Amino acid sequence: MKVFVTGGSGFVGGYLIPFLIERGHTVVALARSPETLDKVHTLGATAVRGDLDTIETLQSALAGCDAIVHLAAAFQMWGDEAWFYRVNVQGTDNLLEAAHRAGIRRFVYISAASVIAGGTPAHNVDESYRPLHTPDDLYSKTKLLAEQHVMAENSAELQTMALRPPLIWARGHSMIETIRDAVDHNRWVWIGGGRHGLSTVHVLNLCAATLAALERGRGGEVYFITDGAAQSVKTFLTDWLRTEGIQPSERSIARPVVLLLARMLARLWRVFRLGGEPPLTPGMVYMLGTELTVSDRKAREQLGYRNTLDVADGLRSHTE
Repeated sequence: MKVFVTGGSGFVGGYLIPFLIERGHTVVALARSPETLDKVHTLGATAVRGDLDTIETLQSALAGCDAIVHLAAAFQMWGDEAWFYRVNVQGTDNLLEAAHRAGIRRFVYISAASVIAGGTPAHNVDESYRPLHTPDDLYSKTKLLAEQHVMAENSAELQTMALRPPLIWARGHSMIETIRDAVDHNRWVWIGGGRHGLSTVHVLNLCAATLAALERGRGGEVYFITDGAAQSVKTFLTDWLRTEGIQPSERSIARPVVLLLARMLARLWRVFRLGGEPPLTPGMVYMLGTELTVSDRKAREQLGYRNTLDVADGLRSHTE
């Protein structure tokens, strides 16, 4: 099939484009700049210059395509609210409208497991889970809104579905350098000892799930995707960081203390409109300081999804 990919020059896109091409699919990738055009072209895709702001441009780029994988997103723990909404919500709405106009049959939205991360622990939950509170970080909040819009557009003509990956990992993830910097400057601490559980998904497992959704996904359905069994945050991150030559400290701070500090810093930055981003945000505490373990049984049963790598396999691939 001919697949249109947004966000192809990003971390996941760098793995997904060759993954699809190696399995016989043709990929058209949206790119905003000459640099990203070159990158997606090098990966093997047909590069199309454009962005998510103009429906007509998107419609033209979609000509002849069968399906869409929507990866592009504003992903940060801090930023301008209008920017998050423009990219994550309005950009998705524009792409949905262009998909209708272009006669696209299948739309796979790469959402995020954090759309259910309302600040309370979630233990081995499935897609029926509804948190007491919706996320208050702008990334997760706008991803949730976009996911809802995608699901609302499902029809016989345009089948829409969403994949919800938890922490995506593999060699080359920018998160590693952020942690390296924190460790090097003696700023790294574990939240609550890092004992809480964390579901993860290696990027190649996410690629396998995306292909399964393109081929066998059911319109109107949402799927969690994981590596399989979850681990504690400390176990997973320590093992992953070790493959990158990083040895984090053993220091730990209780979660309520860290969350209070994060909220105070966020308020300080907003009230005084300080530049850059706070060293700690509530979103960071929700991501790495709160249990978020999910079940991907539905994806395994309905999509035939199987993780091609478990965590141990992924870690070994980093050292080979």
